[in-house]
Amino acid sequence: MMFAQYAEPEAMLIVLLAFLGGGLVKGLSGIGMPLAALPILSFGFSVPQSVALISIPIVITNIRQATKNGGAWNVVKRFWRLQLAIAITLAFSSRWMVTLDETLLLLTAGGALIISVFLMGVGGRYQFPARHERWGGVVVGVAAGVLGGVSSLFGMPVVLFLASLKVSKDEFITSIAVIYLCAAVPYAIGLFYHGAMLPADAVVSSLAVVPALLGLEIGRRLISNVNDAVFRKILLSVLLLMGLSMILRGM
Repeated sequence: MMFAQYAEPEAMLIVLLAFLGGGLVKGLSGIGMPLAALPILSFGFSVPQSVALISIPIVITNIRQATKNGGAWNVVKRFWRLQLAIAITLAFSSRWMVTLDETLLLLTAGGALIISVFLMGVGGRYQFPARHERWGGVVVGVAAGVLGGVSSLFGMPVVLFLASLKVSKDEFITSIAVIYLCAAVPYAIGLFYHGAMLPADAVVSSLAVVPALLGLEIGRRLISNVNDAVFRKILLSVLLLMGLSMILRGM
């Protein structure tokens, strides 16, 4: 029985540590719950299981993050094309979690992310042209949906896009939360529909919301007095770790 696996003390500890750590990283940087949680969950669960477990905490923590700073409706109006593109793509691509080999894409995406981080850090003066933001958002949304279908890390293209728009710390945190929320809901539904999330996974994922929110609140309080420059350094560090994590998972 699937519930029997989750009832093991080791499994419970893995889930607790994964989501407490994932919430903490997300609270500090606005992103990174899969980055922190997936490697820990891999000690006791398969990749599809781990992705299923993360799905509900991602939805709830992003609701919390999106409503905490305000301005969520402005994000919806500005980035609705991106959100629609990623939601539609994820609804179809989520089936790849149980049908495709993710190795090559993880290695490629991880390498691309690391290169992008260095480009942003070293030559961080680049700014995406405002006149191209609308069509750029659609392209980013589709790319994020394709990547999320096999790796669950659909946030990478979105994060890079927002960073290139030079939004402030508070704008970034609110924007990423709203966009992630619009992506996570159809993704979770898709996982369940395609059999990547079983009822037991959904129950445990719902319970994991508690340590995830606790970690989120701790991280949010730690970052509250940090200026935009320091926040950008933290963000780049998280992205670099995310790239390395993807490469290690691919290997």
